[in-house]
Amino acid sequence: MDKKHLKILLLMASLLILALLVSCDSELSEQDENEVSKGRKAERGETLKSDGDEPEVAKTNQKDGKEQTEEPASRPEQKKFDLPSFDYSWTSSDNMPDIVVIVDDFGNSTALLEDFAQLPSEVVFAVLPDLSATKRSGEVAAQHGHEVIIHVPMQAEGGGNPGSRYIKTTSTQEEIADMLAAFKSQLPMAIGANNHMGSAATADPDVMEMVLKELHNKGMFFMDSYTSSSSKGPALARSLGYPALKRDIFLDVPDNTDATINAKINSLGQYKGRREPVIIISHCHNEAKLAALQKFIAQIQGMGLRLTTLSRAKNISA
Repeated sequence: MDKKHLKILLLMASLLILALLVSCDSELSEQDENEVSKGRKAERGETLKSDGDEPEVAKTNQKDGKEQTEEPASRPEQKKFDLPSFDYSWTSSDNMPDIVVIVDDFGNSTALLEDFAQLPSEVVFAVLPDLSATKRSGEVAAQHGHEVIIHVPMQAEGGGNPGSRYIKTTSTQEEIADMLAAFKSQLPMAIGANNHMGSAATADPDVMEMVLKELHNKGMFFMDSYTSSSSKGPALARSLGYPALKRDIFLDVPDNTDATINAKINSLGQYKGRREPVIIISHCHNEAKLAALQKFIAQIQGMGLRLTTLSRAKNISA
């Protein structure tokens, strides 16, 4: 065999070895991705296809109603957003109350609206009035079977800005009535209201009595976000014979890390034996908050807890 043929054989052998190495590296990368995908996909706010395919953004084809309704993986995929292993102080779901989840602050944007709408239908949408996406937020929520409440801007302590139009400690009954009527016209499907900010307004008994009565006159009820322990909402509602509802837990405070979500789940044990559902508030600001909420829901459902509607919570508290 001459040198020319020998060089050709050596070159072919090198190429074959290189191809085998690339193939092995590809299989290893795919295996590694499968092993860590559950943790990573929640942080990215993405869903992964099965069998190690590339990430697929959940919003794909959202504007196509037919594609959206026919895609079978949208809701089941949420159950893959698992939390890391954690030893909770309670393990049995016996005598545990149902859970109400309210997501605040819809109305600013439609960017993640369809993604949040894919959450279980029991999840409540609290929509801010007077914003560019207010009406659309209410419509999408209702189309997907979610209850809607008005996230009513109210005066906060310390001069915080609740919005361009909000209920103040100096608001008259006529002003409150007109404001709530305007908000209701933007969200006709709303069944109730909760406060956006409002640590000052909810602490004022005269203001809160006017708010409660006006909501009642409009066939709605108040769910106190309880941004201040000085709030008069629940006690006044009870004295007037209205449902007395208030927030128990802010899910994403101080943050939406796995450690915080696990701590909030652990805290549910204190409500064991309670008849009224536990009311939890989160927010719609970004994909990380959506992923954290998906993890929370998947975890508590896996532990045997049930989501329920705000309407049912209202009926129990009445």
